[in-house]
Amino acid sequence: CCRRAANRHEDGQKRSAIGWAAFACSTSGVSSTAMDRKRIDASLIIAGGVGLITGSFLAWAVLLGQNVSGIDGRDGWMTVTGAVVVTAFAVRLLLGDTTLPNWFAWAGLFVAIGVAGINLIDIMSTGGDDVSLGTGMRLMVLSGFVAFVGLLDYSRSVARENSRTK
Repeated sequence: CCRRAANRHEDGQKRSAIGWAAFACSTSGVSSTAMDRKRIDASLIIAGGVGLITGSFLAWAVLLGQNVSGIDGRDGWMTVTGAVVVTAFAVRLLLGDTTLPNWFAWAGLFVAIGVAGINLIDIMSTGGDDVSLGTGMRLMVLSGFVAFVGLLDYSRSVARENSRTK
């Protein structure tokens, strides 16, 4: 589906860019529900990616009353990098660009969730009364789940479309 600037169609109706995309999809055989679903998936992925980025800068743990952020070491920067990749993929998807392969986003999500997961296990295994889970790590767990759900649903819908065209 292509997006065009607002102008008038030969039937005299004024259409916005989204209206043009819906019109183009309705005439090209792509259902508007499929478009809406991809938009929702992209929005979930963006929300998850932004949450992962934000969580990287917040406290991952509280140790002896001191907040320990993910960016205090290199692990936080690794999660930021993976989350930026995931978010960039979803923004391009939301804008209608589907040229990037799915594995690009999966790789970024794997890095972000993997590094956060290893650090979560490390924090939880430290235990004791002196260590508690920080807000940033909690946000990253939630955001990673949201991005995973959105990316999984998008990947499944792409696989269904590809199987129909064969």
